Amino acid sequence: MIGLVGTTKVAPSDGTANANRLTSVTTWIDKWLRAWHGTQLAHFGGKYSIERMLALEEYSRSTSAIRVVLVIISLPLAVFTIVICQETVPLQDPKEGWKANYGFWVRVGFAGVAASYAVTTQVGIWLNVRSLSLRQFIAYSTYSGIAFNAIGITVAAVSVFPVPFFMLTISLVLALFLGVGLRVVLGGKAWRLVCSQRRNLRQFGTRALSRLG
Repeated sequence: MIGLVGTTKVAPSDGTANANRLTSVTTWIDKWLRAWHGTQLAHFGGKYSIERMLALEEYSRSTSAIRVVLVIISLPLAVFTIVICQETVPLQDPKEGWKANYGFWVRVGFAGVAASYAVTTQVGIWLNVRSLSLRQFIAYSTYSGIAFNAIGITVAAVSVFPVPFFMLTISLVLALFLGVGLRVVLGGKAWRLVCSQRRNLRQFGTRALSRLG
């Protein structure tokens, strides 16, 4: 006679359940840290820094030291000049509302120009396309300043003024508008080339958003 041996299911203990939850949380944190680390400039294989360094070394061999220094300081000097111009615009009493605070919106326009300058100077480096011409830069900077104001005024009109965390509040919508503007300025062929470089585009977008914030 053959006896039947029953099987008993053993419920996981509290310690096992806690260990599983801890493993799940640890895995999620690890994925988040990897994603965050992937957006950092240093994780980009050093491409940005190395290429800039080699380009500067090659450029310094073919031109004078004074010209090299002027090229190095041109980018921060331009942004510094825009910021100084921005700070010279007087502000009005916020209690008077967004319509009366023209000084604030002028400053926002300057911020848009500064942001567009900081972004467009990186386009050729990060996205492997030809750098913007002076005409394209002027068009994009003007568009950027107008977009900053248009989005900011819309948010202020439907909510409160001053807008809490102004730049952070408008950053996502602003990024969409600036992306559309960049598409128009670059043209269809260059834009398709940009879209084919997903990794570079993700790095460039992260860097651009950090500058907007």
